[in-house]
Amino acid sequence: MKDRSIPIIIAVVLIGMIALGTGFRRVENTGDEWYANLHIGDRIEADEPQAPEEPDSPVVGRTATEVVELGTATRAEVRLAQPVGELKVRGASGPLMDAQFDTKPKRWTPEVDYRVDGEVGELTVRQSEFDPFAEGDTRNNWDVALDTGTPMDLVIERGAGEADLLIGDLLLLSARIVNGAGETTIDLTGGRELDDDVEIDVIGGVGAMRLALPNGVPVRVTIDQGIGEVTVDGLSEDGGAWVNDAYDDDRPAYEIRVKQGIGEVSIELGE
Repeated sequence: MKDRSIPIIIAVVLIGMIALGTGFRRVENTGDEWYANLHIGDRIEADEPQAPEEPDSPVVGRTATEVVELGTATRAEVRLAQPVGELKVRGASGPLMDAQFDTKPKRWTPEVDYRVDGEVGELTVRQSEFDPFAEGDTRNNWDVALDTGTPMDLVIERGAGEADLLIGDLLLLSARIVNGAGETTIDLTGGRELDDDVEIDVIGGVGAMRLALPNGVPVRVTIDQGIGEVTVDGLSEDGGAWVNDAYDDDRPAYEIRVKQGIGEVSIELGE
């Protein structure tokens, strides 16, 4: 019998890309209040006046810089929603977010919304204007630096493309990373000692996934793989999970759950 799983999965990914491109108009209440109350579309003004708008076309691009200060908040909830393109996330000492967005056409420049609710700063970056089937020389590249001194819950939702997430030096409280199709690298090396367990959910549709994990910080990984090879280097199997030598039931750990549909999963120890 002919295997129809791959066309079905590709169709699901395309539907997800289209949903992302239409602006996430429907937001499910997942139980986290910040999802239910999030309001998108209030763009942060740039420090310098913008040039007059030019007629938009596939040949007109734009590089925009967005800086968001934490303000009176003591922790943050950060959501990055990118339909298709290249994404780099890294830690840096400074404002809550310092980002550059290189888009072509320029109408793809994402919207940034930030507000403070009590002690929590709620930051969302997303695109309301996006055509996943646009023709011509297009690009959608995000370079996002997040503050290493701010405790945060991080959500990254992507339709397709390459993601390079260097998040080991962030003060993560939790993380959820979704990539419909493409290559995803998650680097947690260089992490500091944890005060509490940090739960990280990684969900991939089609493509390769690579995790670089710290050696001195306790780590426990479970893998739910559909089709593809799983390679684990430097970790030991323990009751259906993979742990590093630093893992101890009495120490806070990165608790990582990986779900991958089709593609290779590679897990290795770094520093």
